[in-house]
Amino acid sequence: MDCEGRLLRSELLRKFKHPCIVALVFLVLRCSSHMDMTFQFLLDNTPIKQAEAEALLAATGGPADGPVKIELSKLIDLGRLDSQRLFELSIKNQNQELASLAWKISVQNSAANPAPRKRAAAKPVEHIGAHTKVLSGSSSIDELIDKLHTHNSYWSGGAALLLAESSKGEWVTLREIATTYVNHVWHETEALDKCVAFRGFRLKSDSTAWEPQDQSPTVERRDSYHVSPLYIGLREGLLWCRNHGLMEQKHGLSVGSHRAATSQKAAHMQRIYYRLRASEKGKEMVRAWGDIYDYVDNIFTNRSA
Repeated sequence: MDCEGRLLRSELLRKFKHPCIVALVFLVLRCSSHMDMTFQFLLDNTPIKQAEAEALLAATGGPADGPVKIELSKLIDLGRLDSQRLFELSIKNQNQELASLAWKISVQNSAANPAPRKRAAAKPVEHIGAHTKVLSGSSSIDELIDKLHTHNSYWSGGAALLLAESSKGEWVTLREIATTYVNHVWHETEALDKCVAFRGFRLKSDSTAWEPQDQSPTVERRDSYHVSPLYIGLREGLLWCRNHGLMEQKHGLSVGSHRAATSQKAAHMQRIYYRLRASEKGKEMVRAWGDIYDYVDNIFTNRSA
């Protein structure tokens, strides 16, 4: 504080006696003399002059609860304030108080706007069900067949279909197995196309075969192959088969979309897919299960979509 300031403060203290009044009046006078800033005092929302405010404070002895507080954050936009600029000004003007103010503002801004935290990668969700339960590692083929026969659900039907179609020697995908089965149902059984086996599939334009229906702008997800009972049954059945050593798998990489008419972005899209083949134990289970396709048909063709 310069000499002029100290003299002014001493004079105010002698005149008003109360430190809080002195502080307020000193602040008003100094700000008015050194900055292009005006203060508008209000009394019950009625504007009064600065001199009137000073007289009112002097007559009442000042506020009873301590110094007059002016919350500047409600009056100015601190978002436009650059604390770095305040530091530079403090160095230029050799003003330690300005440097301290800049530090306080930077700390407050950091606390109010913490750096975004990276979310931990979500772990894959596995639904717990009968298809996830593993029998004893020494379970016999008959025990495994009996296990599936005790269930009449999509996952057990999917496991049986997966074993039957993958035991023929070739590596196959779930999509290929599902497509083959739906066309088998269409051509070789009396099942209607209203049964759950056809859900997620559509008849080709030449009406000779059925094909998976992928989600698109004209096809809702609920009507697509990837949420169909057949696909869900195969996917969950695969988990059961792997848990019991009945299935081998290897992965490949496909490029592009299954749909012919697609965007350029989709045409370059890459996805990992799996090819499957029954293990020796799986093949043995199929050979021992003579009516395996009857079991599958009972689940997927006797229920309406």
